[in-house]
Amino acid sequence: MTCIHYITTERKKKSKNIKIDIRRKLILCEISRMYFIWKLRQIQSGYGK
Repeated sequence: MTCIHYITTERKKKSKNIKIDIRRKLILCEISRMYFIWKLRQIQSGYGK
C-alpha cells in the first residue's frame, strides 16, 4: 500500500472534502514511511555492532 494508491482509491470515492482526506492520508503515509525507514536503520545499526 503506497501513498499513490491511497490517493487513487480516495478519488474514486468522490467525497466532498476529498482534499482534506488526501492530505490527511498523505501525512499519515509519510509518517509511517519515515517510521519504517527509522526502524530499518535501528535494525541495521544493531546488526552492525
